[in-house]
Amino acid sequence: MKIRNSNNGTLKTIMHMGLYGVVTATAVAVIYKNRKSISKVLNQFRGTAKSVGKEVKEYAYEQKDEFVREIRDQLNELNQEVEKISTLIETSADKLKTKTNYKPKLDKLNGQIAKMHQRLDDAKNSTESTWNQIQEDSKETFESVKESVKAAGQWVDKKVHSA
Repeated sequence: MKIRNSNNGTLKTIMHMGLYGVVTATAVAVIYKNRKSISKVLNQFRGTAKSVGKEVKEYAYEQKDEFVREIRDQLNELNQEVEKISTLIETSADKLKTKTNYKPKLDKLNGQIAKMHQRLDDAKNSTESTWNQIQEDSKETFESVKESVKAAGQWVDKKVHSA
């Protein structure tokens, strides 16, 4: 279709409307794609956030390596959950409007995980006389980390779905 150039302003208006249409369609496609990826990450996150970590049993001093291995494996799972939370915050920052407010909370989570790694080092290097106390301290710290990760995941889930 050929448009006559009887009025230069009309042609420019039609071209601008076409350009705006393309830009709008592109923006809608990006938002839709981003929303799908946010939804995908959120669904993956929901499945694991409810079952973060399992109960840690009591171990004898002779089993301390097994204790450290069990906690370290679960701590690695918690690290993955924190990464998912971070990804969800990053991919939905506009929707959450709280990305900057949540950074200190993520930093706190990462600090708790670092503290738990220190507890595991203490457990690994414990003596028979210090084992019971170190095991108890490690379990308490681990429970605190689990609860913090779970609470952070629930907060993000709530914010994404209420926005």
